[in-house]
Amino acid sequence: MGNTDESIKCLSRALRSLHSLREVFLNINSSFERSTQSLGMLYLEKSLKRLDSIEKITLNFEYLQNKEILPNLIFGSLKRCLQRFPNLKNLKLVPSGFSEEEDGFKMFTECIKELRLLETLTLSLKANKITDHDLRILGETLKKLENLSEINLNVSDCRSISGDGFLALSQSLQQMTRLKRIDLNFHECASVGSFGLYDFSQTLSKLSHIKLDFGCCWSLEDRDVQCLMQGLKNNVTLKSLDLNFEAWRTDIALEAIIDGLHGLASLETFRLCLKKFSL
Repeated sequence: MGNTDESIKCLSRALRSLHSLREVFLNINSSFERSTQSLGMLYLEKSLKRLDSIEKITLNFEYLQNKEILPNLIFGSLKRCLQRFPNLKNLKLVPSGFSEEEDGFKMFTECIKELRLLETLTLSLKANKITDHDLRILGETLKKLENLSEINLNVSDCRSISGDGFLALSQSLQQMTRLKRIDLNFHECASVGSFGLYDFSQTLSKLSHIKLDFGCCWSLEDRDVQCLMQGLKNNVTLKSLDLNFEAWRTDIALEAIIDGLHGLASLETFRLCLKKFSL
């Protein structure tokens, strides 16, 4: 099937007939012509919005770089689609093309803020030009998803993020009472910043599954690891812990990790990566 509007129409008609459909995965990439990107999303919107049985949606816009279409048309259609899924519990989105000068990210968060039954949210924002302000908007949006129990957030290589954004996100996560699982990837972020980690450590005390990838965040120091592990000491329900720290050069961080493990009686799975660690 070619990448034409007629092809998307055929796909849309086929989807409308699948009344028992529970999961949808769509990869919309740059091989689509401009007209197909525009009209195609409208056709898919009309077909998907009739399928109220859907519980899991994955939409990948990773290679779609037409900035004029991405914020204005795709997110507009996406918002209208998602509002019609009363049973949606699992959502994965891989968008791209955000610009610091546009409101694309704000439009993006508008798409998900009404999904009150959502339990699992996966956002891959790798290498996007999102800012601290965008993370603050995301945090405010996540707080409104009252049933959200799992967050998988990849902001690796988003080099405009600093400690301010991480602090704002951490403060929002603290207020999410049903949150149990978290997977955060800050790999290659230039400066996560120390002062956001104290608030984040308070979030760790209630989680059952934690995966943190700070990668080459050279702004983090040994005391930041100590802060994180201090937050874990109060966690009596933690079952899985996965940590990736690549930038530490002393044994203080390792000692903090070892000390923090002593009180984790419920821990079943532990993974630690210190690729560039040297004593």
